[in-house]
Amino acid sequence: MKVIKCLENLFVYFVRACDFFISGRKEFEFTSNSFDVYKKNMVTDRIVGKKILADIQRHIEKQYSIKINNPIVLELIKESEQRGLSFEWKTENKGKYHSQIMINEKYHMIYISSGLTISKFKSIASHELMHAYLYEKKLYTDSQPLREAMARWIEYKVLIDLGEKKEAKKLMNIKTLQFGSGFKKILQAEKKTKGRHLVAWLLENKTEAEKLKSDVLS
Repeated sequence: MKVIKCLENLFVYFVRACDFFISGRKEFEFTSNSFDVYKKNMVTDRIVGKKILADIQRHIEKQYSIKINNPIVLELIKESEQRGLSFEWKTENKGKYHSQIMINEKYHMIYISSGLTISKFKSIASHELMHAYLYEKKLYTDSQPLREAMARWIEYKVLIDLGEKKEAKKLMNIKTLQFGSGFKKILQAEKKTKGRHLVAWLLENKTEAEKLKSDVLS
């Protein structure tokens, strides 16, 4: 066990060193506690967060055909950093998505609160990844309530996949359109796909996509 622990520490040390020399992040410290944090079920380390985000990205691509092509940059936001952001970060926020352009190349910027449990981090990550996907596909870009409903839908699906049924049920109880109730109609629409992936089905069926938009906003 001591050998395995030593190898884990060396691996984390190497990855964090590479991240520092590539990105020049000032807050970099030569620590080796990433896997310890992971085992404690709390995501407070950016390297660990990036790994979990990549895992969820692969999961939603395989299970729901949600494939994101542009690069994704993750930032973990500590409570002490929230006031210094260039955009509004409300107390209830757990994640935030922005589209960015650097040297004519588009990329996705995802911010997630530091200190979330792994399961909560995964559900929030899936939510923000859906925003990135909808932006790439230009799907429902004219309707924020529907974008939020779609993001809640994939968050709900991932929570179910993780066995977090109680957390998933909480999303079903959200009453406001923008923050949840609209995705119940998305779940109803999903039944019409006959087992196909919902987002692929919507992209291929513009009539159904518009009907869903009308149903959610009604």
